[in-house]
Amino acid sequence: MDYRWIRNNLTKHSLVIISSVSGRTNRTIGAAKAAQEAGAITIGITDNIESSITDYCTFVIETGTSPQDTLNQHDYAGYQYVVPQTKTYTAVLFVQMALGIALAAQTRVNISILNQHLNSVDNAVQKTINDLERPLMEIGAIYAEKQVTILGSGPYYGLAKYGGAKFLEFAIPSYSQCLEEFNHQEVFLADDNWLITLLAPDYPSYQRVRELASLYGELGSKTLVFASDPYNNVETVDSVTVGKYPAVIAPFVYAIPLQLLAFFTAKAKGLEIDEWCGGNRTEQIVKLSQKTIRASKII
Repeated sequence: MDYRWIRNNLTKHSLVIISSVSGRTNRTIGAAKAAQEAGAITIGITDNIESSITDYCTFVIETGTSPQDTLNQHDYAGYQYVVPQTKTYTAVLFVQMALGIALAAQTRVNISILNQHLNSVDNAVQKTINDLERPLMEIGAIYAEKQVTILGSGPYYGLAKYGGAKFLEFAIPSYSQCLEEFNHQEVFLADDNWLITLLAPDYPSYQRVRELASLYGELGSKTLVFASDPYNNVETVDSVTVGKYPAVIAPFVYAIPLQLLAFFTAKAKGLEIDEWCGGNRTEQIVKLSQKTIRASKII
């Protein structure tokens, strides 16, 4: 929707990257068409190479997270299953990272180094799952009734928003916010019913988190830190060491513990993990999404 305000500035020198798992959202198709009409180069990232969005893309990259013959079986979005999903986000994020690397790399040496980072993602993700699945299952059970807040600085703000979305898909109330903005806004609401989750994948964010984490405890809140290095715990701070990763893949790896935390919190609350809203109002939410997003005629 926001694209409406910038599309008139597109030229033949513009590059527009369009990510749509289903390839069937009218407004996204309209955005791709407008970019094509402006003469821009368009790159489509989609699970559905048979969808109409590909007609308006100069290049198409298939994510391949769902079998092609299942994509159009559901009215909702074209996903393989009508459930809160993580595979589609991580697949699109990986493609965007790889594309960014390809655009940024000006020498063969750079390409080689950056490709090594990309090739390490699958091992990093598997290690994260192996190391953190059990502790996050326990944390999810302990804090299942807390008000969840997820905070990230700089490039990790978007990651915080994603983590918050995973909780909301299970109808678990959550805030997600830029760490600095939180200190001017939602912090006034924080109390002993809150779990404040802080993302600290690199040194700058780790420094800032160490300044703030224990202070939130003075409000009565519990704090959970996802950190690059081991964190010396204090009474009000729990921590999970995710590890150090190059900046180019850190957002991808740190998405995994957020997914696990939302999943295990939903299980601890007794929600249906294979349905939107944990099984509550699933049909209504799918219908609402169809009408407000998929079927919108405003482009």
